[in-house]
Amino acid sequence: ESIVILCYIVILIKEEKTMKSIFKIFILTLFTTVYSQSFIEPFGSLPAGEEVEITLKSGEVVKGKIKSGLVALGKISWISIIDEDGQKRKYKMKEGMLKGMRVKLGKFAKAMLKMQAASKSLVGALTADYDEMDKREWAIYELALRPKKKDKWELMQLLNPGFDSVFKVYNDPWAKETKGIGGLTGGEKKSYLVVKNGAKSVKIEKKNYKYKKQFTELFNDCESMMSKYKGKYKPKWKDFASHIGEHHKNCSK
Repeated sequence: ESIVILCYIVILIKEEKTMKSIFKIFILTLFTTVYSQSFIEPFGSLPAGEEVEITLKSGEVVKGKIKSGLVALGKISWISIIDEDGQKRKYKMKEGMLKGMRVKLGKFAKAMLKMQAASKSLVGALTADYDEMDKREWAIYELALRPKKKDKWELMQLLNPGFDSVFKVYNDPWAKETKGIGGLTGGEKKSYLVVKNGAKSVKIEKKNYKYKKQFTELFNDCESMMSKYKGKYKPKWKDFASHIGEHHKNCSK
């Protein structure tokens, strides 16, 4: 009986140590997320009734309100709007008429955005920038080449407005997400689509330390970053947004 009690005590001690370790990881993740630059939360739908501005390749800008639309596998397939003259217009992405698009984020759209951010994990819910979501007026979509051998244009959602002078970081609709610990962490994207100086997009990803190699390929034109991260500091995937911001601040001129 004494052996059973002793084993139970040992199990309790191990469980307590495990919980402490998880708590430490949680606090560390929370701290580093709060104090780092980040990409905005991508908006994943086309809210009916919201304002929209569509720029066509012809140069025409069409303004109106969203009537309906289809987002399939994270990509906009088509959108139907009622323009300022009351006329119905429908645009299919495969027709190749669109150059860009802005979707107004009203109260309902912002509420959806907040729910989306909060549902990822506990850390995600606590560290999401709800103030930015309240202030954000538009979801911005731009035309860029997909990272494939064949040149295929795709309407992509911009995730780094305000620090996108050299690098434009777009939502990767096919991105996998990190796994978490009991709902505390996880739900973070493992890849993004990045365009540098208007070139073809490349897929930047966390997989198998690949980012460490891609870091040099992306930022080799920034001497201060190359010096910094060849020394004491090593580039980490969780700091990708900060790296984009650092390049914008120090090496975009």
